[in-house]
Amino acid sequence: MRSVFLLLACIDGPILVVDSTPPLVEDERTWAHDRPSTGCLIDEDGDGFDACEDCDDQDPNRFPGAEEWCDGVDQDCDGAVDDHAMDAVEGWLDLDGDGFAGPDGVVFVCPETPGVHWEITDCDDTRTSVFPGALEVCDGLDTDCDGEIEETLVPTDYPTIQEALDEGTWIDWICVEPGVYRESLDMPYYDVVLESVGGSDVTTIQGNREDSVVTIRRGNSLATELRGFTITGGFAKPGSGGSVRYGGGLHVNASAATLEDLHITGNLCRGNERCYGAGLAITDGDVVMTDVRVTGNRSTNCHRAYGGGAWFDHSNVEMLGGGFDANEQDGCEWTRGVGLFAWGGDTRLRNVTFRGNRSSRSPVEGTALGTYSWASMDVENAVFAGNHADTDSSIDGVIYQSTGYLGLRNVSIVGNTGRAGGVECGGIRIDYPDAGVDLRNVDISDNRIDAERYSGGWFCNRYAGRPAIDARFVNVFGNDHDDFGDLSDVIGLTNVSPGYADLSGEDPRAWDLRLGPDSELIDAGAPWIHDPDGSRADIGAYGGPGAADW
Repeated sequence: MRSVFLLLACIDGPILVVDSTPPLVEDERTWAHDRPSTGCLIDEDGDGFDACEDCDDQDPNRFPGAEEWCDGVDQDCDGAVDDHAMDAVEGWLDLDGDGFAGPDGVVFVCPETPGVHWEITDCDDTRTSVFPGALEVCDGLDTDCDGEIEETLVPTDYPTIQEALDEGTWIDWICVEPGVYRESLDMPYYDVVLESVGGSDVTTIQGNREDSVVTIRRGNSLATELRGFTITGGFAKPGSGGSVRYGGGLHVNASAATLEDLHITGNLCRGNERCYGAGLAITDGDVVMTDVRVTGNRSTNCHRAYGGGAWFDHSNVEMLGGGFDANEQDGCEWTRGVGLFAWGGDTRLRNVTFRGNRSSRSPVEGTALGTYSWASMDVENAVFAGNHADTDSSIDGVIYQSTGYLGLRNVSIVGNTGRAGGVECGGIRIDYPDAGVDLRNVDISDNRIDAERYSGGWFCNRYAGRPAIDARFVNVFGNDHDDFGDLSDVIGLTNVSPGYADLSGEDPRAWDLRLGPDSELIDAGAPWIHDPDGSRADIGAYGGPGAADW
């Protein structure tokens, strides 16, 4: 509808007629000013889409349905930048998150798109454990993506473990399926990995009570690995001299080896000879051990028993986890280190236990741990609990050190007992004044000894002259006789109940030596040593930085 407005003025001259109606347009279009005030009718860039449809009405190359290109611009106005670009390239996603991509994750994206791999390197992109450079494990897979399955399976490929070991140097990885294997093994002269598929709880090497169950010798390197077995039923065999028996369960002789997840148990040394390590013997070796448990081994009726559980002879040994529990020495003329005895060498123990070891009928030097001949023994985060000796002769400490170095940091020596007809020394016995002793954050509590003669409470040394001792932040409480023994000048020496969580029951392996919430040993250690949470270290086995590794 058109409207005409007449403006009449009462003036002299002509009358002015004003027509304000817009011109007519085609029926299919609507006047811009007749629409809402959005101005959608206008297509300023001439690309066929007005401002309501176009995501950029100033750029004729941007409109719905336009070709997308890798330039950081949303050309097709779908809200996504560089998607389905005409110049996209092929790449691959890492579907299993192991850092490598396989063929199934193909995508077409713009170059340099984050998170996209530009080559296929993963041979199985559904398993996070399979990728180039991965550690081979006993799984029947090409774990490291080198095109080969290196491991050999027993009994699938060979009926016995020894037959696989004897096959030759071309086999470097032997995987043993769960079961009990009744044989004694002699590891070859070349480096080989012998590993169980299911671990030590389900895979056992059962000896014949005539020999060591497993022998490693001939100069192997740390690349020789033994992993995931229970080793039992061995009988310590005589060495080359014929008068000494070594390692009923495992003997590492003049060789290096890496040992992991082993349970060495139920092995025996018996006879008139000397027994060195009824369970484990390492002679002139270089060995790294992780989670190796030496338990329930026995030396009996022998001349001398050194290490009812284990014997380290002039060897370098690193051990993390595991321990020496419930080993026994009885009826021998002389006993040293019922759990472990080290003759020379350098030993470092971390997060280990010495619990429930037993000795009877003979003098004892170290109901749990003993060292001799300038051995260096460095122990951190360890439990010495419930070890016992019963003898008409003498008991020389739960820990015995002759010469060399003894370092104890964050250690609990608790609930050890004994009966001695002769002189008894308490928790730690130092034999010679030229020994070096370093104690930090150690608790020695509730050790009970019935002795006719007594030469010290928790610490004593036999001969004249005092060893070089640096003892700091040590708690001594509830021991028989003189609690403070030969030392009274320890920096940070305390005499309080440790307040352990649970010491109930006869089996010390079931005790919980973590500190209770009200223990006075919490945050009472050396101020320069810290717990994993950053607080001042607790005293005892579960304090200090190594507490995180239990």
